[in-house]
Amino acid sequence: MFLRCAIFVGLLSVVATIIYMTPVPEQIFLSCDRPCHHLDWPMICRVKLTLEVFQSLSKSCGNCLSNETACLANHCISVDGQRRRIMTANRQMPGPSIQVCENDILVVDVINKLPGKAAAIHWRGQSQAETPCMDGTPLITQCPIPSYTTFQYKFRASAPGTHLWHAHAGADVTNGVFGSLIVRQADIREPQRAFYDVDEPSHVILITHWQHSPEISIDRTLQKPAILLVNGKGRRLDGPNVPYTSFTVIPGRRHRFRAANAGGAGSCPVTISVDGHSLLLITLDGHPVEPQRVMSITLAKGERADFVLKANKRISSYWMNINTPKECGTKSISGAAIIKYKGSPANRPPNMSHLVDNDHNEDQEILTNRVSMTTVLDESCSSSENLCISEIQGARKMPRSLVAAKTDVTIYLPINYVMQASDVLENGEIDTKFLNVDNVTFTFPSSPLLTQGGDIPEGMLCAGNEEEDRNENNETVLSSRRCRRDGNGDSNDTCECVHVRYIPFGATVEIILLDQAGMDDLVYHLHGYNFFVVGVRKFGRSVSLENVKHLDRQGLLFSRNLDCAPSKDTIAVPKFGAVAIRFKADNPGYWMLRDEHAADWTRGLDVILQVGQPNEMIAAPQDFPKCGSFVGPEIREITVSYEGDKSSCEGADGSDISSLCEDYRSEISSEVKQPTTKRHQVHPICYGTNWTPKPNFSGYGKEAQRKTSMKSDEDEDLFETMAEKMYYWGEEKNQTDSDQTFIEFKAKTAGPADKKRKEETRAVSKTAASSTQERTTDMGSREEDAERGGWGNKLDFLFSCISVSVGLGNVWRFPYLCYKNGGGAFLITYGIAMLFCGIPIFFQEVAIGQYLGAGGMTLVGQLCPLLQGVGYATMTIVFFLDIYYCIIIAWTLFYLISTFTNLPGVPWSSCGHWWNTENCFDASTESELDSHTNGTMNVTYHHTTPVEEFYERRVLGITSGIENIGGIQWELLGCLILGWLLVYFIIRRGLHQSGKIIWFSALFPYVVLFILLGRAVTLDGSYDGLLYYVTPRWEELLSPGPWIDGTTQIFFAYSIGTGALPALGSYNKFHHNCYRDALITCVVNTLTCLLAGCLTFSILGHIALEQGTEVSEVVKSGPGLVFLTYPEVVLKLPGAPIWAIIFFVMLLILGIDSEFCIVDSFITGVVDNWPDHLRPHRNKFTIAICVLMFCLGLPMVTNGGVYIFQLMDFYSASGMSILWVCFFQTIAISWFFGAQKFCDCVHQMMGIRLNKFWYICWIFFAPVIMAFIFVFQCVLYKPLKYGSDYEYPTWAEIVGFCLSFSSMIWIPVYAIYYVIVTPGSIKENILKGLKPNIKSHPKLPKGEKSAVIPMSESSAGLITKNSSFLSQT
Repeated sequence: MFLRCAIFVGLLSVVATIIYMTPVPEQIFLSCDRPCHHLDWPMICRVKLTLEVFQSLSKSCGNCLSNETACLANHCISVDGQRRRIMTANRQMPGPSIQVCENDILVVDVINKLPGKAAAIHWRGQSQAETPCMDGTPLITQCPIPSYTTFQYKFRASAPGTHLWHAHAGADVTNGVFGSLIVRQADIREPQRAFYDVDEPSHVILITHWQHSPEISIDRTLQKPAILLVNGKGRRLDGPNVPYTSFTVIPGRRHRFRAANAGGAGSCPVTISVDGHSLLLITLDGHPVEPQRVMSITLAKGERADFVLKANKRISSYWMNINTPKECGTKSISGAAIIKYKGSPANRPPNMSHLVDNDHNEDQEILTNRVSMTTVLDESCSSSENLCISEIQGARKMPRSLVAAKTDVTIYLPINYVMQASDVLENGEIDTKFLNVDNVTFTFPSSPLLTQGGDIPEGMLCAGNEEEDRNENNETVLSSRRCRRDGNGDSNDTCECVHVRYIPFGATVEIILLDQAGMDDLVYHLHGYNFFVVGVRKFGRSVSLENVKHLDRQGLLFSRNLDCAPSKDTIAVPKFGAVAIRFKADNPGYWMLRDEHAADWTRGLDVILQVGQPNEMIAAPQDFPKCGSFVGPEIREITVSYEGDKSSCEGADGSDISSLCEDYRSEISSEVKQPTTKRHQVHPICYGTNWTPKPNFSGYGKEAQRKTSMKSDEDEDLFETMAEKMYYWGEEKNQTDSDQTFIEFKAKTAGPADKKRKEETRAVSKTAASSTQERTTDMGSREEDAERGGWGNKLDFLFSCISVSVGLGNVWRFPYLCYKNGGGAFLITYGIAMLFCGIPIFFQEVAIGQYLGAGGMTLVGQLCPLLQGVGYATMTIVFFLDIYYCIIIAWTLFYLISTFTNLPGVPWSSCGHWWNTENCFDASTESELDSHTNGTMNVTYHHTTPVEEFYERRVLGITSGIENIGGIQWELLGCLILGWLLVYFIIRRGLHQSGKIIWFSALFPYVVLFILLGRAVTLDGSYDGLLYYVTPRWEELLSPGPWIDGTTQIFFAYSIGTGALPALGSYNKFHHNCYRDALITCVVNTLTCLLAGCLTFSILGHIALEQGTEVSEVVKSGPGLVFLTYPEVVLKLPGAPIWAIIFFVMLLILGIDSEFCIVDSFITGVVDNWPDHLRPHRNKFTIAICVLMFCLGLPMVTNGGVYIFQLMDFYSASGMSILWVCFFQTIAISWFFGAQKFCDCVHQMMGIRLNKFWYICWIFFAPVIMAFIFVFQCVLYKPLKYGSDYEYPTWAEIVGFCLSFSSMIWIPVYAIYYVIVTPGSIKENILKGLKPNIKSHPKLPKGEKSAVIPMSESSAGLITKNSSFLSQT
């Protein structure tokens, strides 16, 4: 009894140690401002921006003017110490810095509390390719946001880099409505990552021109700024002591700074420099450029630049100087910030920069003699010391489609002005300057072009069709016949209209901007696109458009850079100069070429680019807000008279207007009878609904109009239809770097056609996991995983893991291997393998399957393409395992049926049957016991029990060896057929639909086992059996048997390396805590093994006592041990037949639930690898696989089938093959993909930071143990035996090795195949094969455009009801 208690105490100690070493903290999920990882799933990032009138130096600042610390209070906007009214977002200036990762989904609620002022927010740098209606251009892509209303922007942050969000109106930006939009990339995708060490979220520099009076911009001119502010802070020389913005740097580290000229009151560019430090320019407008080291950087309004500052000077504080060039205006305006070294005692730099230590060498990575960089082409560019935009090279080459000498479309846009007499004064002596582009002064339409193009009067647009707007030189010209002219018709009249230029979808475009007016502040920003700056030139005088075209035809206008031109979205046009930009028109919509220095909405210099026809554009949601002009119907006096049931109707002039009256009556009637339409609270887009160009939300448009009379259960169905989504991997984006693969989420709505299927799978679809893979069938994409679904309950996954890992491997294989390897010695090797291999790899497989939503066949290939052969090897092992595992089910069914047919007894209870021999010994017959005792007092004689003879001679009909295979056991064949039918019918509808079955199958066996254990430990001789069980035989540890069997038993019992665990994990929701479930499952599995061992060895001790022999000699050690021990203990229970039935039902359940799980894992793995061909025919494929495996299992139901069974068990699905596969799987995940990356994945999913124990096991212990045991077995190999005396012939062992090699060979063969067939050199292919390549969907067919708002289930909990229009249906 003491030893039995010691077993459980020791086991609990091991479990407690594991739990102690890895605490399970409260789950804390990452925010959107987080380190970005290339395998992270995009998050939904919710932001609320409240626009309201506020005041600098408000009450929140307290005594800020005399105490700098008070200026840091919440909602305190100190600016330069001047009090004035401002406009803010969330009472901050600048507004909140929105920092996300590439491809995150931004959901921004803009609440306009500005009294009497409409607003719109533009997201500079984001192409809005999927959501053009979210561009934020008033009356172009949306209606302005009226006062006291909310508008929700929802778009993908697809363009990485430093960007801005700001109000569209220049005056609103001047007054404070702006902020930074930082979209970070994962380090592996960041092209400039090698040039910096630190990218702090706080190192964002927003520079604004600040004036001391609110900007109202009545005269369309900006007032003179007083100071340049850095992040809303600054100080004038004669101003109050308000704080500067301070940036802290770490000595010796290279820091990335993100700078932007956010604009404001002034029109001049700004120059940034840092005392004593050089700046390494690495990006412009969010796009990488060839790094250039300069001393200063000059940016025009709206431009952004990232630079690296190396903190290699003496530890102190240094000035960051901001100023405008002297050439711009009569007086330079300046501002400042502080660069403070960490550990510096000084909070503010000295007035002179004498602390710069010139003995410290500059960073020698990149050398240059450049002094300054400027994006504005001016006189300073003639100096070799200055780096201008025309000399900057992009980090990537231009697309091949844009390098041709001529583009498909060429647009010349001359910018000029005309003077006209003002109508303000009576004498008309004051002339007004009317700015124009190609003689057109821009004005906004009355309704948004994108969403209400048909509501705009035709005469308001200055645009012709495609044929009218092209000349013989393939140039786009303006057709002015639709312009509305004002004035007396002379040549000075201007055309004021909505200036639209048409560009065919997919065309290559070159736009040449020409300044003919000599303007100092000409800066343009192109919405919806990034362009390449291919040419810049300054003439020094006004040049006519004809001369420019002539020079261009002669090739003398520009020396175009068609190799590595810098990519930008904002460009400064030189005074009396020209700029050429190129892009491909692959983003249909209405996109503004915006004049950046308009004081309000426009000053007449804007142009709208219409890319594609309206039917090629992505439509806005049907409930998108509308606006426009209103003109009521013509008022006519109507006289209506009634006589009884009749009525007459006539106009004031006596005319008959009966038809008009009837219309009037019908309108009144409809208004009275029309009930109020019931509206649902949550718009389907909040669940990530597919946005398609045509129709857009058509399915929801009708359902949202349902009448109040609709039944309540139908309303619930509608809501569930909107809420029940399947989430899956998306399409690979067409990025510049072909090696980059990004993960995209989509949501598919169950349409009317799927209603029947939806009803059938409602329980599953309600909780469909985000990790499942599904492809839509609409718009050229395909449905992939609609049938896959997910777990209907969180506990379904836990019990499925228990079912697949707790099975016959515990109650059948564990005792058999423990008995074979000497008991206690096997427990030692088993415990070591469990702690350092089993539990870590079990959790790793489940977690990576949950993260990627992939089965075992494709799992490793996505993380390390070179080792894709691991997936094929795994499926080969599983295939063999499925074949022979069902043989155990057939044996169990044979016992169960035999029990029923022999009621009220059991056929193995006594001798005397036709299958018994003369050596049969029935211990229950006292006379036989006495006679045998007297006859064998001095002679050792081995008897066989009825249980043993029933198994070997009745069930198996065993022969002398594998050489004599004999005939088929027909009854056993029938049982095999029945077993496969049970397996097929359970998995036919998919594993996830068997959740409730798994609950029963996981719990019922324990009831039976505990009852049997209670009886077994009370049998005479059980103590000897338990003592044999726990006593180590140390000499056994010198042979490979216990080591190889102990390790492979862990893999077999835990179902590691079979692909079942990733398949089960792939049905989980993304944030499911599989860590907890993995620990619970492993502990339960080990306890079950030990429980089964105690039960088995208790019975063996009792049998040994009855036979008068040693425990090690009581029975043959073979795979049928469970059928020799458990039936024996059943005979000792009252009502033995009933307990026999219960036991074999339990054994059948254990076998069935393990078998259908591993069969399903094989089918899932194969189908996932060829989804297009197999998923539509999954049921037929399942039938074919089951039939094939049944046929291959036929040799094992012959008389010598048990020898084939043991041969397959030892060589095909355990031993060397499983060690080989698990070793390469582990190093693929832990070494090549990276254990630390995997830990980050776990943190991303569950908010849990794993400790070093897991990291060390994955990196070192597990691979080393597997490699050691593999080599140990190869060196000290012993031939396979059945029992203790039968040795397999040489040819049988060769067959066994072939079975092992048939799976092992996949790994090296596929690696060689990958290196040979992949384009590139061997070294390149090997390096490429070691990089993750997450499987994604094929791209849409050419000409079709994805229009999807992707939502991940991982962030579904962040979606809340709100009052914005997108939540009201």
